[in-house]
Amino acid sequence: MDLQGKVALVTGAAIGIGLEYVKVMLENGLKHAAVLDVNQTAGTAAVKKLNEKFRADAAIFIHCDVTNKEHLEAAFTQTLRVFGRIHVVVNNAGLLRGCAWELEISVNLTALVRSTLLALDLMGKDKGGEGGVVVNIASVAGLSSVAPIPVYSATKSAVIGFSQSLGAPFHEARTGVRVLTLCPGVTHTSLVTDSHLYVMDENWKQELKKFFTDFPSQTPECVATAMLHILKNAKSGSVWVIEGGKPVYEIELPNYESLKVGKKN
Repeated sequence: MDLQGKVALVTGAAIGIGLEYVKVMLENGLKHAAVLDVNQTAGTAAVKKLNEKFRADAAIFIHCDVTNKEHLEAAFTQTLRVFGRIHVVVNNAGLLRGCAWELEISVNLTALVRSTLLALDLMGKDKGGEGGVVVNIASVAGLSSVAPIPVYSATKSAVIGFSQSLGAPFHEARTGVRVLTLCPGVTHTSLVTDSHLYVMDENWKQELKKFFTDFPSQTPECVATAMLHILKNAKSGSVWVIEGGKPVYEIELPNYESLKVGKKN
């Protein structure tokens, strides 16, 4: 996708990786961005800086609790009202808080599903839209078993399966919307640095620290560059990994059909 003249909506975009996604898209031709976040102070400050750096109307901040259905729907409506259309949705909002596992599911999975379906309704060619791209942010934790954060890991695995299903040719042909998945590795953000504060059991903390130290770390800017690459180039339904600041790469996950073929052979 060529970002020239396009409009993007990014959740969880007031700080960290989400804000870097917005920056890298604006640096590469994006016309407007809607910055969604529950943190009003950080979001307002971020948009002020973005508009000073790029242009006065480059971005708007929308205070949004993604777990609130009305908030999320209103955010999409406001973006359309201000900018006229939406071409890119990046579902970045995420939570690693094992002591509040129900909230983890609401943020990481339920809200992401709702946002993706809203995007398809508004961007889909079958609904009168122009098509577009949805990038759903999962994690390497969704590709492996991570003992101290089982619910977080489960939500990210679910994001991958959901995104692959909606990224299938049947949906892309109908909607003109590509659905992609990006799985960042350990990244220097508050989600990682503060995660030990919210582990369900004290005995799990050391195991979580070991998980983080076993993986090479990277900066939010590296992840944003990876997101831009797949946004422009990746095929719908594909799953990509960015870890240790190395180039992003696509992975092929086993599926039921391939397993059946293997069993027959």
